[in-house]
Amino acid sequence: MASFASSPNPYYALGHALWGAGWWFVVFALLNSAVAVGLACTNSASRVMYTMGQASTLPAAFGRIHPVHQTPTFAIAFAQIFGIVAILLVGLLLRPEYIFGFLETISTLAVIVLYCMANVALTSYIRREHRENFSVWQHVVFPWIATLALLPVLFVTIYPVPAWPYNITPYLFLATLILGFGYMQWLEARNPGALRRGATMLVGSRSTAEGDVNWDRPEGAL
Repeated sequence: MASFASSPNPYYALGHALWGAGWWFVVFALLNSAVAVGLACTNSASRVMYTMGQASTLPAAFGRIHPVHQTPTFAIAFAQIFGIVAILLVGLLLRPEYIFGFLETISTLAVIVLYCMANVALTSYIRREHRENFSVWQHVVFPWIATLALLPVLFVTIYPVPAWPYNITPYLFLATLILGFGYMQWLEARNPGALRRGATMLVGSRSTAEGDVNWDRPEGAL
């Protein structure tokens, strides 16, 4: 385990040590996993960006689809190029072995904060918009337990302060968070209602007394 932890290519070393000539199965599994994760990330990111483009919370180009394949080609291309640039920047400015851990740490911080915000918002949202469906266990207890479970992970990610270059990841995440918040305020001032339209297209709004969901426009819009 000591040599596994210190190896620059630990899975390759593990495959050779335990499987002999079958080491290539480990490489195949890693490549297969990498492709699967890449497809999943591209799919989810491009779908969200496409919806934001449709709602005008991102430029209209993100909301366009290919006339033949019916896919959001611009959003997909942007996600791919952004990912490649991020990997190259970390690899060139720092070192290639930092790529995964560095970008993963920033992503982890973003996911933790996102989930905590969603958990906290769920309580007030259900009470305000769907009061008859409100459940203390589902909409208060479980979301807040999940939030409390995530907070220690957030804490140990930033403290004790990790070694270089991981010690700058919290500041990079905070900078992007502030930048995103500023963009959100600018967008709402420039295009009132854009954020609500975007939220409606992502989660829908009740448009009838029976509770049917309208996925196209904010509640009360014409």
